[in-house]
Amino acid sequence: MPLLFVDLDNTLVDRASAHRAWAVGYLAQRGADPALVEEMVRADGDGLRPKPEAAADLQRILGLSDEETAGITKVLRQGVLDNLRVEQEVLDALGRATAAGWTPFIVTNGVVPQQDLKITNLGLDRHVTGWVVSDVVGVRKPDPRIFHLAARQAGLPLEGAWMVGDAHDTDIEGAQAAGINSVYIGRGRSWPAGLPEPTAFADSFAQAVDLILGWRSLVLALFDAPGARHRMVAGAWCVRTKNVAQAAILSGLTTGSSEMRRSVRTVSAVWRGLGASSSHRTAAAIQMAITAVRKRGAMVVS
Repeated sequence: MPLLFVDLDNTLVDRASAHRAWAVGYLAQRGADPALVEEMVRADGDGLRPKPEAAADLQRILGLSDEETAGITKVLRQGVLDNLRVEQEVLDALGRATAAGWTPFIVTNGVVPQQDLKITNLGLDRHVTGWVVSDVVGVRKPDPRIFHLAARQAGLPLEGAWMVGDAHDTDIEGAQAAGINSVYIGRGRSWPAGLPEPTAFADSFAQAVDLILGWRSLVLALFDAPGARHRMVAGAWCVRTKNVAQAAILSGLTTGSSEMRRSVRTVSAVWRGLGASSSHRTAAAIQMAITAVRKRGAMVVS
């Protein structure tokens, strides 16, 4: 049962919308200008800014007293909890992953009371095997040790695990440091130029789960039929992950040199992520795919 690591905020739950809803209500409660909501959102920094810095900015934006400023972080956190929801499609996706033999496990940065309450209040604890919070284990994403600790807590090997998250500098960088595959949830954002790319891209958690489940179909297609079925399944999977160049190569099409480099990296990730833990025949099929890429692009896979 391979591990499916998942981020919490803005992956399983829409914290950004919950914070905005709180900000709108808080402004109305104070009789303040509703237009200030955008400044409040920027001050929050998607929940990633140090809370003392965010509180200082909110004091300036809202004209808070020193007493109000001292308590604004607690008010904000409670407001997020009050407005947080989990979509049914997220619960359905967790169910599909579990039914397919995966072990969903939350890996989140944050403080224990807040993150624990999000998980238990929304009933996510009934849909995952467990969770680790950075505040408890003493390390934060992207430190790869948090994934090793999570795997140990789950009682499963790290090998073959995937990570799904929305933050390139914590979720994806951490997964890469831990040597596991990853899916980046873009939330309408482009991938930062120059950074090593994740294994796949998705627009939602549900789509990310479907892509990971489809990964097995890709491997089976590489092994079972290097013809029409191969091209159909491999091409469809790669297009859905937005790795269009990989789709082109695996479908026997030609691509430019820059696309070829991207394809080599992606197919190489298949080998690293599945080769060691797959059967000999499946691993051999993946190796053949890499060999084909090498010949077509006259490049060496690192």
